[in-house]
Amino acid sequence: MTISYFKEKTHKNHFPYFLLENAPYNFDLDVDFLKSQGCTHGILVSSCPVNMSAYRGAKILKTVAYVAVDEGDAGQAIFDKWQIKH
Repeated sequence: MTISYFKEKTHKNHFPYFLLENAPYNFDLDVDFLKSQGCTHGILVSSCPVNMSAYRGAKILKTVAYVAVDEGDAGQAIFDKWQIKH
C-alpha cells in the first residue's frame, strides 16, 4: 500500500491518503460504492474513531480534496471541499 500525505489548509491538519485499489486491510468502507460516487482515494481521518469509520472516501486533486462526509436521502455521497497542500 502506498500512502501519501496532504495538509488541509484551514486547520493545518495532516492526513494520509491512498488509492482505493491499495486500501489497507482494515479499510471498512464499500470501495465499489465510493468509486460509483466518484471517489478515487481513501483518507484516514481518525486514529481512534468512536461509532464511525476512521476512513473517508475522497477525490484528491492538486489543491483540493472532495471528501465524502455524509450520505444524502437518496443514498448519494455528500462531499465537503477541502483546500489542501501536498
